[in-house]
Amino acid sequence: METYGRYYKLLDQIRIGKNMSIHELCDDIISERTYLRQMKNGSKINLTTFNKLLNRLDVRLGQFMTFMIHFDQKDTGVNRFIMRVHHSQFMDIEPIYQNVLNYQSENFIESWILKVYIALYQFKSGQSSIESFKATLVQLLGQIDPNDKNNMIIDHVKLIYHIFFPEEQTLDMKQFAEKLVNYHSTLSLIYYVLTLDIYLWFTSEHFSIPLETYEKLINVFTYYVQFFQTKSFESTLEIYHASLCHVKGEFKLRDQYLARGLLNASVIQSDLGFSLYKEKVFSAFQINPEEFIDKKLDELKKHPRIEWME
Repeated sequence: METYGRYYKLLDQIRIGKNMSIHELCDDIISERTYLRQMKNGSKINLTTFNKLLNRLDVRLGQFMTFMIHFDQKDTGVNRFIMRVHHSQFMDIEPIYQNVLNYQSENFIESWILKVYIALYQFKSGQSSIESFKATLVQLLGQIDPNDKNNMIIDHVKLIYHIFFPEEQTLDMKQFAEKLVNYHSTLSLIYYVLTLDIYLWFTSEHFSIPLETYEKLINVFTYYVQFFQTKSFESTLEIYHASLCHVKGEFKLRDQYLARGLLNASVIQSDLGFSLYKEKVFSAFQINPEEFIDKKLDELKKHPRIEWME
């Protein structure tokens, strides 16, 4: 079972830093006893209540998530590692990787998802084969209760398996899309957003769900991306909008999204990430990304309002 005590502990650090008592923070929102119990071992979390506590501290949820992932001095490195592997940003990952290799958690699901991402990193970085990666996923998925059907972290890993091994058809992607649309997020928010990103990335090329559902998923992803100050999400979002326009036959608007996405990705993505981004543009739209960028840059140079510096 996932525990949320860490979120409340971080919240309490902010409370202390703002010189606010527990009574002042919790008054008319949550009982002090419940607040202290959640800090110790919270098994569930009410996002509405948590947001009210953050608002009283004058902190937005996006700011809190950024603090949790990047600035918490007690951070184990697990979230930073997972985010880097997800975005294929390996430039500074080695010390984080070495740290999480030795990390042990009393929380089964945290240890479990970390093993998944260690295996994914080892495969992506060329340290292991696709066969080894598959064997690890099969072993880890075999450790999960098959009746646990409402855990976004488990669904996240099942989607990863399906994306890498689609020929096995382990997921009904239409049903999975509906599950994502109807999911009521708690602060497993990170894995929900990562799952949306993976699903949309795959579907942008293998368009097999109703247009209305795809558009809903983009809207949900757009909403949650604001909670993460991660530019890589913004560049992938351009791909998803471009895919939607492509299916609708709105090719001029599609090209505008692609141009923004490619130019942004060329700056903010790692070499590997940008290479994967260009591969996606070619496979999803049959557009040569290098020629496309050159064409758009030439158009910019000819624009009467732009002074171009060679």
